[in-house]
Amino acid sequence: MSDTNLRKRATTLTGDEDQLQYADRTRDDDRVLKQPKLGRSSTVVLSGMMKDLHGMEQFLGPGLYGPPHWQAIPAKDSRILANYTADEPKRDAIVAAFRHAWEAYERDAMGSDEYHPIAHKGSNLTSSGGIGYFIIDTLDTMQLMNLTEYYTRARAWIASPASLSFDQDGKFNTFETTIRVLGGLLSAYHLSDEDPVFLERAVDLADRLVAAFETPTGLPLPMVNLKQRKGVGEEYNQWMVSTAEAATLQLEFRYLSYLTDNEEYWYKAEKVMKVVKDAKTEMQLAPIYIGAQNGQFIMSDIRLGSRGDSYYEYLLKQYLQTDRTEEVYRQMYQETMDAARTTLIRKGVNKGNIYTFELIPERQAEGGLNWRLYPKQDHLVCFLGGSLMLGAVRSRAFVDKVSVPPRADELSDVGKSDWALGYELIETCMDTYDSPTGLSPEIAHFYIEDDGRDWSENAGHDWYVKGMEFPGNPPSYDARYILRPETVESLFIAFRLTGDQRYRDYGWKIFQAIERNCKIESGGYVSILDVMNKESEKEDKMETFFLSETLKYLYLLFSDSSVLPLDREFFLQFRLHFLFANANLALLIFATCVPIFLLVLKACVLTWAWSARDGGYEGPSQAVMSADYDSGLFTPLEDLHILSETQYTTLKHPVFPRHGVRIKKTKFCDGGVNSYTGYIDVEARHLFFYFFESRNDPDKDDVIMWTNGGPGASSSLGLFMELGPCRVLDENGPKFHPESWNSRANIFFIDQPVSVGFSYAEYGEHVGTTEEAAKDIAAFVHVFFEHFTKFKGRPFHMAGESYGGRYIPVFASYVYDQNQKLEEAGLTPINLASVMIGNGLTDFYTMATSYYDMACTPVSAPPVLDITTCVRMKQAVPRCKKALKESCVDIFDEFSCQAALAFCGNEISTPFSLSGKNPYDISRDCEGEITETFCYPVTKHISEYLDRPEVRKKIGVDRSIKSNFSSVSWELNNEFFLNMDEFRPTYLYISALLERGVRALIYVGANDWICNHVGNERWTLDLEWSGQQNFSSQPLRDWYVDGKRAGRTRGSGGLTFATIDGAGHMVRNNTIILVLWH
Repeated sequence: MSDTNLRKRATTLTGDEDQLQYADRTRDDDRVLKQPKLGRSSTVVLSGMMKDLHGMEQFLGPGLYGPPHWQAIPAKDSRILANYTADEPKRDAIVAAFRHAWEAYERDAMGSDEYHPIAHKGSNLTSSGGIGYFIIDTLDTMQLMNLTEYYTRARAWIASPASLSFDQDGKFNTFETTIRVLGGLLSAYHLSDEDPVFLERAVDLADRLVAAFETPTGLPLPMVNLKQRKGVGEEYNQWMVSTAEAATLQLEFRYLSYLTDNEEYWYKAEKVMKVVKDAKTEMQLAPIYIGAQNGQFIMSDIRLGSRGDSYYEYLLKQYLQTDRTEEVYRQMYQETMDAARTTLIRKGVNKGNIYTFELIPERQAEGGLNWRLYPKQDHLVCFLGGSLMLGAVRSRAFVDKVSVPPRADELSDVGKSDWALGYELIETCMDTYDSPTGLSPEIAHFYIEDDGRDWSENAGHDWYVKGMEFPGNPPSYDARYILRPETVESLFIAFRLTGDQRYRDYGWKIFQAIERNCKIESGGYVSILDVMNKESEKEDKMETFFLSETLKYLYLLFSDSSVLPLDREFFLQFRLHFLFANANLALLIFATCVPIFLLVLKACVLTWAWSARDGGYEGPSQAVMSADYDSGLFTPLEDLHILSETQYTTLKHPVFPRHGVRIKKTKFCDGGVNSYTGYIDVEARHLFFYFFESRNDPDKDDVIMWTNGGPGASSSLGLFMELGPCRVLDENGPKFHPESWNSRANIFFIDQPVSVGFSYAEYGEHVGTTEEAAKDIAAFVHVFFEHFTKFKGRPFHMAGESYGGRYIPVFASYVYDQNQKLEEAGLTPINLASVMIGNGLTDFYTMATSYYDMACTPVSAPPVLDITTCVRMKQAVPRCKKALKESCVDIFDEFSCQAALAFCGNEISTPFSLSGKNPYDISRDCEGEITETFCYPVTKHISEYLDRPEVRKKIGVDRSIKSNFSSVSWELNNEFFLNMDEFRPTYLYISALLERGVRALIYVGANDWICNHVGNERWTLDLEWSGQQNFSSQPLRDWYVDGKRAGRTRGSGGLTFATIDGAGHMVRNNTIILVLWH
């Protein structure tokens, strides 16, 4: 696929090409904001999260810097070098500095992770041993500078198992290890013409690092134990993750996925970006901490410096890495830069330097959240100047390749603003180097009105260093210079984009200051503690980024234009390792149908085979039915029988443009009927389903949808264990099931939500609530009925068990509500006839307090717990009821509700759990480990059957699913629990459905403990609806099948409650259920 085609496909995501190009154009006059008057201890309050950025004028006074006027560098300027050559003397001086640093390290500390030049020794990051941190991070600088003798020895050290092992039993920073070691190995692999040593080492390291991503959300923990392959959280907050660190791992893992064909790396890294994107605040800026347990931002500072910087920087670089074909990153980058330009930019009070400030969250006494402006800029922010200029020409230009320097007519208005703002920020960063040492502080603070400081104390600059007003005192941390690269990175980019000699002059000035202040004559370079003092003390450490970044950027700055041009195949990773970037990498996305986040499905949905890559299961290719639908041109497929057994057919509908269905004919399980399998495609999420036609009269019988519960349980349990056309009872595979529900109905079995069973998400996306899952199910139902017109108007029944008691009422309500949308579009509404819930968890409140009845009274079987335990449980029941009602029912208070649930669990649920009894059938003991077999060993036979390669191929399991089949997704189960999904008042949906004529059958196996008949009967009796009085006044009566008592039942006005004698949680006598249903 050509680069042009890739760009054309990306263009279709936002509409026509003109709209894509001009979407971000705005008037400069409309974007100018006012500057607040800010006292030294006063605050400027931005309420909430500043819902309306353009409304900030009401908070801010005159003087805040808005987008600068566009001024291209005049072409007549004699200092412009359109085709610039190397400045060889300065370039060679940079190489000499590298030699001075490396030879000292190799002499004193070869193999150590860190180097201390003054002490002539090295140290490692952990006591367990080193991981080649210094050597690997520095390696590609040697390659770039053609320092062959150093490179040869370094490569030999890396290749030797005796020298380098990642099997270290210690905690390593996930972020630093990824960008320095993994990134360094990948860069060396590319620059060495693919030396396999580097790729083998990279894979070994990556396979250890991915353990950090094993969290409820997929956000990586900040540390990882490489030997144990286990992520490690912060001691003071296990789930707190730095936003910058989590969102700065994608380039390396994406490139490694490209090199190895291992999509796990891709999925792990991309899932992080989806979580961050979903969590982003209304002002499009990200706080510096995010929670790995829930994917929500933690109340923390918003800044472009430490713990925030590389998140913003990587948005652009991820867009560039795939040759500008991934629109989601362009969009995210532009949104954040627009927000930063609008929200975080100020103008100095002396010289008018433009700088960035920070937002500090503050809780108010009345409970609100406000944001205080803090005029402080880290040296880390100095990446931003070059990044904005690069973004202007690569994401906000009207032409593919702009001039050097760009002309005004080549950039959009916002592109001009970004360019000029980048220019100004570079000037500000260079101004902070105007210190007694010629070096910039780690943190610069800026004068503001009424701050009580003497604005002339720092030679008329706009900035100062904290603590400088107290001469003689030890310098503050802010005063140090640690050989950072951010400013020279921007100088390199700016020079390449303009050819302006000033940027080389600036870079040489910085290098000379480093030579004067940081060079150790015996070898190496170190940090200094006070940039405001020419006689500053030194800190005995040479940061690896001095060699891998600072000197590398300086080398490139003085090299000729042919060395790593910005518009060619190399992509400059955050720490200036070189990762390959062109349309081939973007092609990986399209060839595997892996759209970034949900945004390129339209470009990808009709291409399934991996023809663009070697290897891999080909799987069924798609038979293209149509691409983009128009409501006036929609043509249904109508006949299921014409579907292929070897190809998926893709179905779409204009009313649900985000959803599609892939379906194929599949002969298995019941040879006497037509059966089908496929996927419900919801952009990058895909839900697997089975569909069996009725054995009786498929052209007239009703349609049923079935889902199991969990949450997270696969509906294969219902299919192969309970009510499907075949059962898997042992290792011999499926056997015909004469009592299947498809004896009288057409039936679906759906693995939902995404990540359950054979369902999957391309980047690990997931849903965390039933309401989210309902949207996908409702869309699938409507798309199916619209295409297969013979089922239109048939009674449709939605059924499920266990957590299906939560799912089904919500799913059915969404289907019912969306009928209005269908009718407005002139389509046939779904004939939703009933909901059927077996052993369901519909009301947690009545269920939680019923566990005493089931364990300690003979409501189903003799009591199973001892008297002492039952007395204690009985005494706890009133307290449990009161706590749940006050904290979870009357008013839902998450923290109080969690405390109530913990009490009820300990006092009422735990005693039974400790008894060893089967919670799904109190009449028998549990067989096997409950988390593995659910007390039914047959579940293992089902998993083994579905792991057979020939079975997976026959039913069309997506080839990206390489893991063994699991009956339950415990990750999803945990996600729903963290969101407290089960504690929502689901019975209200039942009331609403009944009032609209939708019948409800609530059936319960009498021996089930976990979702028992006592709790279910209670909520049906308490249910408020127009038929409540008639229903509750009905006595429980016996009901019979073939002359034998089957259980007890109560029914009136469309609501039926029934118990089933001898049955547990998973009711297997389906003849009884069919009798109840009819």
